[in-house]
Amino acid sequence: MLSRSLPLTLRAIPLAAVLVAAPLAGGISAGAWLVHNKHERIVSQIKERWRPAQAELTEVRHAAQDARAAGLTGGPAAAWQSLEAHGRLSEAVFRLRSSVRGTGEAGTAAAALETAAHQWSAATLGGTAAGLTGARAPREAEGDPQGAEAAAGAVFLAPSDHYTAVDSAADTLSRHLDRAVAAAERQAGSGDTSLLLYLLAWCALTAAAIVLFPRLSVTRVLAPAARIEADLRRAATGTVDDPLAPRPQGWLSRLAHEADRVRAGLSQSRWQARCSHEALTQNGPCATGLHRILTAQNGPGPGIDVHGALIPAEGLLAGDYLDSLALPDGSTALVLGDVTGHGVPAGLLAVQLKCAVQTALRTGLGPVVAAHAAWRALAHADERFSTLLIAVADPRNATLTWLNAGQEQPFLVRADGGVERLQPTGPLIHPLLEPEADAWTTRCTPFRPGDLLVLCTDGLTEGRHPQTAAEFGEQRVATTLAATLPAEPVTAVAALYHAAEAFGVDWSRDDVTVLAAACTAPATA
Repeated sequence: MLSRSLPLTLRAIPLAAVLVAAPLAGGISAGAWLVHNKHERIVSQIKERWRPAQAELTEVRHAAQDARAAGLTGGPAAAWQSLEAHGRLSEAVFRLRSSVRGTGEAGTAAAALETAAHQWSAATLGGTAAGLTGARAPREAEGDPQGAEAAAGAVFLAPSDHYTAVDSAADTLSRHLDRAVAAAERQAGSGDTSLLLYLLAWCALTAAAIVLFPRLSVTRVLAPAARIEADLRRAATGTVDDPLAPRPQGWLSRLAHEADRVRAGLSQSRWQARCSHEALTQNGPCATGLHRILTAQNGPGPGIDVHGALIPAEGLLAGDYLDSLALPDGSTALVLGDVTGHGVPAGLLAVQLKCAVQTALRTGLGPVVAAHAAWRALAHADERFSTLLIAVADPRNATLTWLNAGQEQPFLVRADGGVERLQPTGPLIHPLLEPEADAWTTRCTPFRPGDLLVLCTDGLTEGRHPQTAAEFGEQRVATTLAATLPAEPVTAVAALYHAAEAFGVDWSRDDVTVLAAACTAPATA
């Protein structure tokens, strides 16, 4: 009856309001959707590009500092340390260059850093080769200390300003990365402000429409729409309104209630964004620290020389782990393990297993107890298993005792060039297979000066060429080791990695770890 008593103009007011408000509302909604998508892209860029790039830059600085320290120390031992440091420097620079390629100033700065690092490595490697050749002379020519000093001093031929150039390029790239992260964070923060402005615009438009068309707009447009919305919500969720819950009375109260609900949602979204940002900030240092734990070697005992290296298939974390440590009786324990899979889950489990094995060996409990400790640490991981090899070199008795729980058979290269394989002494470590007391045993073989022991994971022997699918193979490992004799552990490890690179092994297929040890001289009691 009310609609029939009103003039035609008044009855047309709600229709006019809808025709005006609908395009405005659509424009505001489209703008909010665009702002949200832009915000998501910026957050994804921070997470997947800038933060990993900062973590890689930190690894570049560490490798450069290690290379510089080796250069300042001098001597044959420092030469091998320099080779290892420059290898890590080249790998970190390559990953950093790949992550920021095509990003403007940051990409240009990364290219400059790569050039400086390659120049330094080229200069240093040239000098290192000469120094290592000369370093053998003092061992053969007794009573000539001046010749030894000359050989050691000839190790590093690189100009002193190479480190300065790399450090300066790293500083420049760090500034570009910091500016890029700061700019991205500002843009991400402005997304919340933009969404709030769109919400305010929506509220202003609604308020204006209500003020201009008070009762008629409510009775002819808003109230029916609200009833339909409530009915649809109840039908979709199957919920029934609580009859005892207080309900806002009047359209202004309902509007205020909805505004409070939206404000609470925005506050929760901001808190979640803050937590996500803090998590991204912690990711880089955590990954670097876990990588150092997996690759840390505590140092051999007297009479034993050890060197090892690990190349993860993904990022910095790997399922492989290695260690060398001096035991209470003066012998040296070598540890090499391989957890199934690679990446973060396998890396976290590998850290736990390494700590369990290390603790058992440090307390003098022996390889068998260490294998049982690894099984207990793995008992909660039903979907993963691990292989483990522990070798104890005793130069005083010229013996090598080993426990092989499903690991690749080690290569024992004798001083006369013969190559022997150390057989398994027990099954692999699986959480669903509870071991008996004698599940793992140890075996012993002579280990004299000039002998070389090489341990490796299946990532090397089963490494494949990505195009031909050909396998690197155990025979190629034995041939490479025999061709390097007489060789020190660092030389053997480098030779295997160079042979794998020349073969074209797909490094992303599996983690690749090599650990080598040599008996340098009988240890005195």
